[in-house]
Amino acid sequence: MQSLGPKAFHSKNGEQPADIAHSAQRRLVLPRVLRKPLRMMSRIGDEGFSVPRFLWISVGLIVALISGYLGWTSSNPVRFANVTSSAGFVVKHINMSGATHVQLSDIRKQLGGSLNIPLMDLSARDARAAITEISWVKESKVLKIYPDTLAIDIVEHVPFAIWQIEGEVKLISNDGTVLSDLAELSEYPEYTRLPYIVGHGANVAAQDFFKIIGDYPSLSALSIAYVRVADRRWDLTMMGGIKVMLPENGAADALDALYKLQGEQDILARDLEVVDMRLPDRFTIRLSQQSADERKLAHNEQLQTMKKALHKARYGGGKI
Repeated sequence: MQSLGPKAFHSKNGEQPADIAHSAQRRLVLPRVLRKPLRMMSRIGDEGFSVPRFLWISVGLIVALISGYLGWTSSNPVRFANVTSSAGFVVKHINMSGATHVQLSDIRKQLGGSLNIPLMDLSARDARAAITEISWVKESKVLKIYPDTLAIDIVEHVPFAIWQIEGEVKLISNDGTVLSDLAELSEYPEYTRLPYIVGHGANVAAQDFFKIIGDYPSLSALSIAYVRVADRRWDLTMMGGIKVMLPENGAADALDALYKLQGEQDILARDLEVVDMRLPDRFTIRLSQQSADERKLAHNEQLQTMKKALHKARYGGGKI
């Protein structure tokens, strides 16, 4: 019988019992559920270890199923849309806010004419781009609300002026966007009181010009039309038919001079045809045809009177 001495308590590597206990305290203890997989992985390189056959069969089956599904949906997106549609993810409701002139029928038309659109197959970006093509729409936001609703927020253009071009009359916004033909706005008579502009380029140039003439409200109140000439300058058609011709450059200075002239002489109340202000150092006034005829007749009568007076002074009477 062997005696149990101190050597009997030594470990195989020569560690003392105290060292073993201290080492155990420092070792990380894994949860029970992770211990077996870790032991299997540590034995992969050991001689005699073999992976169970069912493990490889299971992994291969899972990979095959995932690959087949991805290939099936990517090769035919319609199939994926059909799957989601059958689950109820189709557009059944459209909630629209912020619109006054845009109708729900306009939205449906831009989205393809039908509400039964697969919601997961619908691009919010493409829908927003299509909706913004509507003339009245300035900005739009599109939000998909699952399972069956499309929320659309509309920001509309603000009517700015009435534009006549090539015999047609249109309603425009301040950036020149054509919103509608005036014939379509018979139910909105308030828009017929907007500024009236005429000519090519007038829809784009009007915004900057109205900022200038806005400083002279008494002149804009007398203006019934603003005519863009050769897309370079403006003519004002005033009440009474007087045409004020503004220069290509320096329109603000010309309007300032006209404002002072109107205040001092009430020139726009006279029987005039044209006030030409295209030259920076002077302006020219053309009388109306009737006024010109009357002025010519009065001038001729005055000339005859002067001739008679001169003849009488020289010859003592008689006809000229």
